Amino acid sequence: MGEGILPLSLVSAGAAGVLVLWILKGPGYLIPRAVAGAVLLVALAICWIVIFQSGWQTPTGQDALGGSVVVSIIAYFAPVVHRRMLGIR
Repeated sequence: MGEGILPLSLVSAGAAGVLVLWILKGPGYLIPRAVAGAVLLVALAICWIVIFQSGWQTPTGQDALGGSVVVSIIAYFAPVVHRRMLGIR
């Protein structure tokens, strides 16, 4: 991991935590849906900025690539899980 760069696993975990709380509590309870989406986009943007700055073959770039994959998976599956929890098909 490079010096002076936010720990990307922490950024990914924070984005995941925000979405998990949003899913469990329901839309609008903890944070608005737009804020949850914005947090994910910011986390993804940070990951990709680091990838472009350091290169994807460096340890920092690999960490950022992993973080972006985690955030993307969460962003893809969160709405599906939330609809299923509400009983919507």
